[in-house]
Amino acid sequence: MHQEVVKPHSFATWAGAAAVFLAAFAFHAPALRGSFVHDDFPLIVYNQDLADPQAAAMLLKPAGYLNTLSLRGATRPLSVLSLMADRRLWKLSPAGYHLTNLVLHGADSVLVFFLASLLLGRGPEARPGAALAGLAFALHPVQAEAVDIISFRPDLLMAFFYLLGLLAFAQVCATAGFWKKALWAALCGAAGVLAMLSKESAVTFPAAIILYRALLGPRLSARARLGLACAAAAVALLAAGWLMRKWSAPFLHAAVYPSLTDAVSPLQSRAAHARVVLLTAGHYLKALLWPSGLSIEYQMRLFGPRFGWQATAILLALAAVAALFLIIRDRLFRFGLAFCIIALLPAGNILPLPNLLADRYLYLPMVGFGLIVAVAARGLRGLGLGLAAILLCAYAAQTAFANARFHDMLALNSAAVRVAPDNPRARYHLALAQIDAKDFPAAAGQLEAAAALPTPFLKPLTWYFLGQCRERLGNIAGAEQAYRETLRLVETPEVYDRLGAMRALRKDYPGAIRFFKKAIGMRPDYSDAWLHLLDAHASSGDRMALRRETDRMARLFAQRHWTVEGLSTYAQ
Repeated sequence: MHQEVVKPHSFATWAGAAAVFLAAFAFHAPALRGSFVHDDFPLIVYNQDLADPQAAAMLLKPAGYLNTLSLRGATRPLSVLSLMADRRLWKLSPAGYHLTNLVLHGADSVLVFFLASLLLGRGPEARPGAALAGLAFALHPVQAEAVDIISFRPDLLMAFFYLLGLLAFAQVCATAGFWKKALWAALCGAAGVLAMLSKESAVTFPAAIILYRALLGPRLSARARLGLACAAAAVALLAAGWLMRKWSAPFLHAAVYPSLTDAVSPLQSRAAHARVVLLTAGHYLKALLWPSGLSIEYQMRLFGPRFGWQATAILLALAAVAALFLIIRDRLFRFGLAFCIIALLPAGNILPLPNLLADRYLYLPMVGFGLIVAVAARGLRGLGLGLAAILLCAYAAQTAFANARFHDMLALNSAAVRVAPDNPRARYHLALAQIDAKDFPAAAGQLEAAAALPTPFLKPLTWYFLGQCRERLGNIAGAEQAYRETLRLVETPEVYDRLGAMRALRKDYPGAIRFFKKAIGMRPDYSDAWLHLLDAHASSGDRMALRRETDRMARLFAQRHWTVEGLSTYAQ
């Protein structure tokens, strides 16, 4: 039976909302001392479009929705506009960006509290359950990734409008009068559109509305059920269109997972695809119930027994979830459980994503998890509240600990390697952070470990940066060996240039000149290789070749006066 909407105007309700907001803010407040990490660099730090007013004007036009400038073509104009506003206010001070994320997360937690208040019914006995729902959403450790990494703001912004839309639809179900219903329906639709403009995963919003109407609304007549079925069909078509738009995923996977002898694209075979979907469901179920071993990088083994012990355990767990849905008749419990599933569908790898697993994908499904916690506590009364309080304390402690992971790239990737030492991507990114910190011995160790792993992921770059580290450490022979391993996988002018530099350091000038010329042959305007070539000729004492190559370079760079002037010293 549908509960009447509780209007959250009492002092106790507002006090509960304030407590939820403060808890959400306080336990993530250490992020204010954090720096830019992960995707913050390409999307914020190096993205000059965020400071361009013309770019903001383009985003406000529908044509701009198909390509949000340099932000990887993502259709998230509202999220980009929020980052533009932060860029204008805070320049490149990360604390201001983090403050916006914290406020958004606090607001989302309050909206979850209000949604639970609406659904649990009137009276003070409903407030503890609503508070538990808001706090479970606010303090669960999986939320740390979306909240503490600035560039994952689309999840926060999308959830904000998504929840506003659900609250507006609750008013549609509970309000009498055509015009009032129409007003709330318009607000609901506007919120859904804004959620879509924040992140495309809000495509599930119509399905959530239908789910709410079916489980929590008044009983439906035969005509209403027919209308609901038509609406469900329309949502299915919309979802199908969204999936068709995402058919670029195979091409993304061709880049992320190269087609080598042990290729691991999830679309390579039906068995790999089925395994991905099953392991994804198991991973997220475990992360919700037992959030240990969280990381910014996960590695999924795509090949193996289709029905090994791991897959069997996941199937049994999913069967238990389905059994709970059928056995427990509480409509709010069913809504929370179904909402988790619906909100997670875009990230379920039914059509594989470039990042197969990520904690931030659970941000919106956590709304349903919070409602389930509220129902469980309500059913168990005093004992349930005590157990829920213990659970929340454990979540809060783990969240406080997790915040330290996101302080900087070094801490973030060190934690990822501790969780999954056999993940080459985690070791590679940790090595890059150590290179930035000038800790070349540690970076070389991480890259050597990554290169020894069997997966082909990032192998050419791993060998290339290993060569850079060994070069900095004075291990010329080891650097040359690493560059040759890179060359075995991929030919680039940078690799030939570094090989030439190693030969020059060993005073093998003919070999160095040969490599520099290969680099220039691949990229004729590669100025570094040109200058290294001239250095090699000068060091070898071949003045005629030096003058000849100087004239060639001067003609090539005729428009670059600094180069022509600088070459006069070589010509003399």
